[in-house]
Amino acid sequence: MATQSSSTATTTDTRPSSGDLPDPQLLHQQLKFLMNHIKGITLTLTAENFPIWRSQVFKLFKANGFEGFLDGTCICPNPSNPSSDTEISFKNWNHLDQNLAAALYSVISPSILPYVLSLDHCADIWDTLARHLQSNTRSRTIQLRNELHHLSMKNQTMSQYLLAVKSVVDAIAATGSPLDPEEVIFYTLNGLPPQYQSFKTSIRTNLQPLSLDDLYTLLCSEELNIAQETAFALQNLHINDSSTALTAYRGRGRGRNFSNRGRNSSRGRTRSDKNNSNSITCQICTKTGHSAIKCWYRNDPSYTEESIKTALITPSDANSNTTD
Repeated sequence: MATQSSSTATTTDTRPSSGDLPDPQLLHQQLKFLMNHIKGITLTLTAENFPIWRSQVFKLFKANGFEGFLDGTCICPNPSNPSSDTEISFKNWNHLDQNLAAALYSVISPSILPYVLSLDHCADIWDTLARHLQSNTRSRTIQLRNELHHLSMKNQTMSQYLLAVKSVVDAIAATGSPLDPEEVIFYTLNGLPPQYQSFKTSIRTNLQPLSLDDLYTLLCSEELNIAQETAFALQNLHINDSSTALTAYRGRGRGRNFSNRGRNSSRGRTRSDKNNSNSITCQICTKTGHSAIKCWYRNDPSYTEESIKTALITPSDANSNTTD
């Protein structure tokens, strides 16, 4: 029993603590492991992805026992203490802190680095990033939710529309506030055009749970059905328009015949009028083609007033005088 207790007491805790750091050889191995693996974090810190970046970095530090350098629980030893052990611990602590700070810099984008370049310790860098980017993350989340609310399919294909929805949903998740699947379904259906109204109604009234993958499959299938129905309707419309155009063409042909007949009749009347005009003889100058009223010599002094008056008498008037 005593052996077990002593074994438990001698178990080595590899996590650094204030003034009590592990063996320098072990620290070197852990630091080397962290420095090598932090390069695997391909996501550099920006103003939009702080929650995901923070989670990845903190887990890597914690896996190697260095999370105290981030949250400030691993306090720097007092360098003024004359103890040689303390002096060595201070040197080790400072060595670790500077290497870990350099590791953080390697995964921070150039746009964020100016906020922390003047800071000396790893914990200060971590705290400053949280204070500056947390508020940006909140406003970014609100902005993305508003963008998703107003996102619509418009002239895109279904695949393009779903890809746009997924892009915004992933961006919201990157802010640390992932959407519930039901919210994603609501926003996706909300952006569909009126042609999908019956589909939206069936999904909203369906009481069975629906995954996002199933929804995307159903939407792509519905797009094909709507395209086929639209093509069939356009084909029928084209046939009906062709029949209407043919009927109208025939009607216009008949109209032309009647119009031609009318033109021929008009031409006949014109020729008749010309013939009648040529048969008129002027009673003043005795020339044909005009009447006395239109005669050039009507006002000529060489013609007596009596002859002009006589010429202006119409044949009907003359006949009536004779009868009397």
